[in-house]
Amino acid sequence: MKIFTIGYLGWKKQSLIEVLKKNGIKTLVDVRRSPKSKNPDWDKSSILTSCRLNGMEYVSFTNLGLEYKDWHNAEWRTAYKKYAEENIELTKQQLSRLTQPIALMCKEKKHEHCHRAILAEVLKNHNCDIIHIKEEGEDSGTIQTSRMLDDWC
Repeated sequence: MKIFTIGYLGWKKQSLIEVLKKNGIKTLVDVRRSPKSKNPDWDKSSILTSCRLNGMEYVSFTNLGLEYKDWHNAEWRTAYKKYAEENIELTKQQLSRLTQPIALMCKEKKHEHCHRAILAEVLKNHNCDIIHIKEEGEDSGTIQTSRMLDDWC
């Protein structure tokens, strides 16, 4: 299974939708613990509407989320990695039921600063191909492959 990841910070919503379309994404998977934002463009209902208008599906998997405040705590990152590993078969099953290809979305611009890096690494270790879409302004819309995260957890 090929899985893309993207962080919305720094993107205009329509630009993010366009780069998802450019990469052939059919389903956007919101992996935030709480799919709301101070910026109304990034609230669940707004993203859902934009995805539908652009021929994409949107789903929210809050069970894959991690509270932002927890990300900076090494113990929480370690606990999240353990949680992701223990639930990998269920996660892969949930993701495989979606229209492919999919993109995991969270707030953080750089995947290495977000829990989706841990989730992506666990998925990669279980035979998923992971592609991180770079943020706007850094060859926006191009892709890079996952890197190892042993030093993070």
